[in-house]
Amino acid sequence: MSFHLFRRPGSVFLLDDDRDYLEMLALLLPPQWHVRLFHRPHACLRHMREEQQAWAADCFRQETLVDLWRQGRPLIPQILRYWAQHPHRHGLTHVGVCDHIMPGLTGLELFEQLRGGWPGARVLLTGQADERVAVNAFNHGLIDQYIPKQAADMSALLAACLPRLADHCHDRHDAIWRVTLRPQQMALLRQGGAGRALKTLMERQWVEYVVLGDPFGVLALDEAGRVSWLQLAARDMLAERALSA
Repeated sequence: MSFHLFRRPGSVFLLDDDRDYLEMLALLLPPQWHVRLFHRPHACLRHMREEQQAWAADCFRQETLVDLWRQGRPLIPQILRYWAQHPHRHGLTHVGVCDHIMPGLTGLELFEQLRGGWPGARVLLTGQADERVAVNAFNHGLIDQYIPKQAADMSALLAACLPRLADHCHDRHDAIWRVTLRPQQMALLRQGGAGRALKTLMERQWVEYVVLGDPFGVLALDEAGRVSWLQLAARDMLAERALSA
């Protein structure tokens, strides 16, 4: 499938023991992004460990919505209430950018200690001597991207990868909402042309959405917080509805 069933904005953390370099990194990010800066690795690690509890609580809330749907409660009113009552969900960190060589704790050691509890994407900034270590970490799934700090286009590489990683749906979220869809609905979403067109539409119009199976459609929010509903149906179902209208 060319898109995920769940999307919402989040924050980014930047960690580097060089304060000046850290502030330079922050300037590369879009001004509307929520960014946390850390120059001490242990302070960053403490914050992210605390945030793991918030991630778990947020996933539990979503799982509860689906459980209540199974008991007969409609999904759309539940999701609207969840959005209204939990505005801090956008503060959860989706991407971490971390220098590798730092006093007290390396970037890889920090990511290793967060493994399994924090589901965000991991970007490692490496020196020239660290590239082999970074390649090995990438191949073993410990990081999602590594960027050499000495690369002439380092700024461009970072600016290009962060939006892609920040927009990635975490596997647990996808699994939560996938159970509301029937196999026939999933097959429709997997159709190449239809899936790509729907992905383009959703990314252009909305900053947050969830694809539902009951009813079949997309419940979404735009940048201004306005709610939209996009009804989805197979082509033959649309013909039947037109005839019955």
